[in-house]
Amino acid sequence: MPRQDRNWHPNFIEYMNFIVKHPNYRGMPYLYKKDGSIRWVVTGRSKIGQARARWWDQKREELGIPREGPWMSTVARLIHPTGEKPCQICGRYMKLDYVYPTKQTISRLNSIPGITFKFRYEDFLTIEECCNKLCESLGESETLNWLAKIFDIPSHIAKSKEDYLNFIEENRKTRLSPGAMSNPPDRLDGFHTYNICCRSTQDLGRHVENLAIYGEDRRAYEHWCDGDWKATAWLMRKIRGTGKCVLCGREGRLTADHLGPISLGFSLRPKLRPVCKHCNSARNYRMSFNDVKALIAEEERGEQVISWHSKYIWDKLKNLVKTDEDAKKLSHLMRRNMHHVLIILSDISAAGFRDFLIKNFLHPEYAYFYIRFEDFNPTTGTYKRMIKIPGRKKQYERNAERYIRIAFESLEKYQKKENRRIEPWRSKDVDKALASAIESLKKGDDQTALVKINEALRILADEALKDFTSRNFDSYSPNTTYKYRTLDTLNI
Repeated sequence: MPRQDRNWHPNFIEYMNFIVKHPNYRGMPYLYKKDGSIRWVVTGRSKIGQARARWWDQKREELGIPREGPWMSTVARLIHPTGEKPCQICGRYMKLDYVYPTKQTISRLNSIPGITFKFRYEDFLTIEECCNKLCESLGESETLNWLAKIFDIPSHIAKSKEDYLNFIEENRKTRLSPGAMSNPPDRLDGFHTYNICCRSTQDLGRHVENLAIYGEDRRAYEHWCDGDWKATAWLMRKIRGTGKCVLCGREGRLTADHLGPISLGFSLRPKLRPVCKHCNSARNYRMSFNDVKALIAEEERGEQVISWHSKYIWDKLKNLVKTDEDAKKLSHLMRRNMHHVLIILSDISAAGFRDFLIKNFLHPEYAYFYIRFEDFNPTTGTYKRMIKIPGRKKQYERNAERYIRIAFESLEKYQKKENRRIEPWRSKDVDKALASAIESLKKGDDQTALVKINEALRILADEALKDFTSRNFDSYSPNTTYKYRTLDTLNI
């Protein structure tokens, strides 16, 4: 069997035999080794792995699932006969759906006042089990009030335990975990052999000491930012000590802060400020006049502080900022611009040109490095130098794939949402430029498409300039009645 140093629990061996005999997996190539044992684990790039990948693709066609996104994982879950599996190590059965609260979610549940107990992450209770336990302590009505707050449940959802749990499991998956992560075609059933109960001890990339630098910032790819996202995220995860906040001067636990907020389109740089949680939360995406001056100064020293998509608006407005009020106005306009950028990219993706977007605007190559910060000071966030060691680990490849997936998931949200809390662009010239870009892509003319995309961004920057200089513009009262355009409205 693979990985002889691991125990294979009797429950898991029984499960293996059940799966290979189940009709849902009929036709799976290379089921058995020469010695008659089950070939459960293969390498995705091997001949056998590729043969199994083709089998998964055939299943996809049978189910009518589009060949996009994490389609293999979707197929693996749909064909699984029971929806749960035992852990290879300890034999514990766990569900394959996203039903187990993450550590952060457990922490939030434990912060509910009035409960007479504490949830433990390692107990791996489902969200339903957690809800039932809260109801016993607080009563159903009070429990639902807290679930609505913690999981941001909209007011139109019927206030009942069943409806709330259904909403959470369907719409708040980032706050939950499956019992086992998907892993087709490497695993015969499409799931990791160990469940999350033993993941921290069995997955070498997820040992407790590595987890502190594993959770690269999703926002880097959700906002399609320039810069070394991996180095920045690893540095961010290292700033966890206690010290003096650079903004308010108070002593306490520190968090990492970007001088140029990612949500405004600034680039990712391994240069972060240690600030207290209160200052980080209070600042949010709003810049001060001093922030803008500091960013301009760093730019003048040759640093790339802004991402490609937000450079036009930044260059037009940065030197007009003279007060904190101006900086707030700039922050609002850049945040609006970031939403417009994602709308443009989402339309291009929806039109079928994902490869064009990956080639021109994403940087998965940053995944293929191990990063070390020499003489790092956790209380100041400074270091002597950054050392990057190239590698081709399977984990790095998965990281690169993950970030591409996250980037396009953020664009898919823009296609699915009917309404936005965002102001529309006013100029029809933006629509014309976007339509022209997509038409150029249909003709295989990538260069003209790039020109037209940049043209749309310049027009948006001109709109922002008019708003910035308008006496009637109120950065505190954005228009919130924007109806999302569909591709049909662009006549393309």
